[in-house]
Amino acid sequence: MRKTIKKNFSAPLALGLGATRRAAVLLLVMMLTMAQTTWAAITGSGTADDPYLISSTEDWNTFANNVNNGTSYSGQTMKLNADISVTTMVGTYDNPFNGTFDGGGHTLSVTLNNDSQYGDEDAYYGVAPFRFTNGATIQFLVVTGIVTTSTRKYAAGLIGMTKGGTNTILNCISSVEIYSTINKWGDRDGTHGGFIGKASGTVTINNSLFNGQLTTTSDNPTINCGGFVGWRDGTLSISNCLYAPNTTIPSGKTAVNVGATFSRNEVTPTNSYYTQTLGTAQGTAVGTKTATELVAALGSAWSVSSGRAVPKLLLSAKSFTHSNIEAGSTNQLNYEGNLFISATGDATASKASYPPYNITLRAPYNQEGTLRLYPRISGKVKSIVFSSAYTSTGNGYMKIGKGTTWTNSVSETMTGNNPWRSISFTNGDIQLDNEDDYLEIKIYDSQSNGSFFSKGSITITYEPTEATETHRHNFTFSKNAEGNTLTATCANDDGMKCGLASSNYQISTTLTPPTFPAYGQYVYHPATLSNISGFTAETGAKAGDITYVNNTTGASLGTSMPHDIGAYTASVTINADNYPYTLTTSYNVGTFCGINTNYPQFTTDKE
Repeated sequence: MRKTIKKNFSAPLALGLGATRRAAVLLLVMMLTMAQTTWAAITGSGTADDPYLISSTEDWNTFANNVNNGTSYSGQTMKLNADISVTTMVGTYDNPFNGTFDGGGHTLSVTLNNDSQYGDEDAYYGVAPFRFTNGATIQFLVVTGIVTTSTRKYAAGLIGMTKGGTNTILNCISSVEIYSTINKWGDRDGTHGGFIGKASGTVTINNSLFNGQLTTTSDNPTINCGGFVGWRDGTLSISNCLYAPNTTIPSGKTAVNVGATFSRNEVTPTNSYYTQTLGTAQGTAVGTKTATELVAALGSAWSVSSGRAVPKLLLSAKSFTHSNIEAGSTNQLNYEGNLFISATGDATASKASYPPYNITLRAPYNQEGTLRLYPRISGKVKSIVFSSAYTSTGNGYMKIGKGTTWTNSVSETMTGNNPWRSISFTNGDIQLDNEDDYLEIKIYDSQSNGSFFSKGSITITYEPTEATETHRHNFTFSKNAEGNTLTATCANDDGMKCGLASSNYQISTTLTPPTFPAYGQYVYHPATLSNISGFTAETGAKAGDITYVNNTTGASLGTSMPHDIGAYTASVTINADNYPYTLTTSYNVGTFCGINTNYPQFTTDKE
């Protein structure tokens, strides 16, 4: 919101013409000088339970202005409360974003370029929604749109550059086109990435999908990019992720093909897949896996939507910083005054009293040790990520779960001088009934005391109980053979009753031609989408404008409705689950047929 501070200025009533003009000019200059921009306040208090809400483009601009002028939002949470479009980047080199941004499953549509809108000393780097971060978490967010650069390196779909600290990306989708013609230093090196341009510090990317595209020109092709990260310059962990770029390249452009599928500079992604490579192959090829098989491989934080594997976006995450963990009673650790980890039997739990405040969990020699983790949440746990950790259970295992449901186990022997890395425990769906319920950590080593060391933070991703108490549609979308009907079919796989009124849990919309279209002087003949209000309300899909082509002349009418006699094709694109479906229908506008009352009418008398 832009407000102007106003004051009353009284000019003398009797002034000569020249004096009057001078007074008017002086008044205008004073008012413009005193005009100030007052940014609208963002609602919320910044806590996880009451986050700052970003509900409009104006809110985003306020947020960006605050960060770019020194408000880092460290320890605070922002939450996207609606689908919005933005043209402003968050963070400068000197003032990076340092908080948590929760997308809430919403979409951020971006149009960003490399103009020098900030003029800071690092103006050659970073074009992304979050231009610079330093210890930020971004989760449950979809980003679409286009990022364009001709002079700046580190263009990306989410973060231009992580400067340091512990940065985390959880359950995000980048559908952005990153278009580059950079050749500022004559080497055409872009170092662009689907999610991050340059990753410094400690970076974890988990359960995320890139289905956008990195594009350039054939006469000046950008090189040295990464499907997820342009360049690793610190500790980078990529787990349970999918690189599935859009293969439909816009006219006049070509795909970037020099770089690495996930990240340049010696990165080995864990349990991550690709549909095609970008330069050096990394991860595992999807191959012949169906969407269902791919979701089973990627873990419980993924689902099948529209026949494709996508990360679940309507989840929650809770993080625990090691510096806030306190030693309690013997073999017990507390977090913010509540019991957090307790050892049972002969297992042990301890915390170092000096930086980096790492915690150590140990099992007895050649025995399985059990510890309890109390995250104070209610719902289904999908994953537990330790930002920096290692185990010494080379002849055993460590796993997390409860009852008969357990995550993958992690087993490794400490090697090298710096074994610390991000470790993820996934494939869970572990039910915690209430905030007093706990997870079990089991550690075993047949040849030593099985040990686990952790520092930094622990992030638990879960589906809250309240989110599972009512049915949530899980749609697959399909078009009919004629190409004029889009049908959404709910899997009805959450144990709740689906409210769609049919035995097959479907809802459809059809692009329908007009009824009996005939020429009239002031008559137009539009096609319509049947049941579009109900369809979009149930599915969250968005329909574009209906456009027309005159098949007789070949002329495009745009959104102008057919009027003259001829053959027409109507089409409309519906975006459902971040995928465009185009429906078409054809019809003819004919001559008027009717009874001319100016001529005698014939009758037949029946005796």
